[in-house]
Parts: sequence; C-alpha cells; structure tokens
Amino acid sequence: MISLACGAQMEKLKFGHRGGNQPVMNLVSRRVEITAQNHGFGLIFPSLGKLIPELSGGETEHAADGDLRAWVRRGIAPVVMNERFGRIRLTHVNLNDGTAEGIQLLDAPCFSVQYHPEASPGPTDAHYLFTAFTRLMDGEENYLDIDTAKDRLAGWNFADDGSAVLPNGGPVDAAAAAGTSSCRSASDTRA
Repeated sequence: MISLACGAQMEKLKFGHRGGNQPVMNLVSRRVEITAQNHGFGLIFPSLGKLIPELSGGETEHAADGDLRAWVRRGIAPVVMNERFGRIRLTHVNLNDGTAEGIQLLDAPCFSVQYHPEASPGPTDAHYLFTAFTRLMDGEENYLDIDTAKDRLAGWNFADDGSAVLPNGGPVDAAAAAGTSSCRSASDTRA
C-alpha cells in the first residue's frame, strides 16, 4: 500500500511468495532473513523513480532485466528520487526471484516490508522490524540498521558460565541454554 501511495507500479508474480521459508536480503544490515510470506503481487522498484547515483554506488540506470539481486551482489541499498515523497531506498530483496520486499522513505518517517514479520512460523529473523519501528518513533536516523541477532536476544541474560537466565530471573534448562527448541522466553507461558 505504501508503494502504491508513492505512485509505484505493481506486477503479478510468476510464482507467488508463499510459506515460511522465503529468503530475503536486508540491504542495510547485509543479513539474510528467513521470512513468512503470502502474496502474489510485487513492487516494480524502478517505477518509484530514477536512481540517485551518489546514493546508489554511482549507478545511473536500473537493471534492464528488473532483477534486484544485482544490488545484493554489489552490496548497495539503492536510492531513487520519487516525485511524491522524495528519496526512497530499496531495503529488502527476495533472494529466490530478485523482487523487492522492502522500502524506506528517507524524507518521511516510513518504511515497509512485503512479508509478515509477526508471523514467526519458527524463525524470528524479522523481529527487529518492531524494534526499528520504535526507533523510528523515537526519531533515530538509522533506525533500520540493527544487529538482528542481538535484537532477538534482547531481554536474555547469560551467566559467566554460559548458562542462560530468563528475563524474569528464572533458570533455563540445559536444552534451552544450548539453543534447542525447548528454549522459552518470558512471554512464553506454556509449562
């Protein structure tokens, strides 16, 4: 919806993005996230505007084939000039098909991703987006530049011997301390 508000064109994907195993590259942090998705249309990133060369690694033209994985290979989060909202950065790219998965408006307090960060079908790779939102609301300039591993461990305490302690002060069993699936957080109320 944000892309459409910016005047972008959308396309029907040849193969829709479905399931909890879609690899997405965060171009800002350079980390890959395993995401949950359920959509059949995607943003045509070049339709948002012309590249700003000084913010896009010197590049002046969008890739002719539309495959955004070229930005992944270059390690660049390209920025375009949009006539409605100013500078817009490509922040996330689907590694399966090279389509856009996220944008950031640099001149307005707004960002979006086209997947479900709240879904957590197992992976919590996109949890940091909620932290990014609070950082955005606090006025932090680089709100999307987050150490995702550190963000997922926020609230956990580790003793000098490497054993984990829950945020409520309770001990974590040996399997949990080893990082297996029985690990519980303070918000997990199951016995």
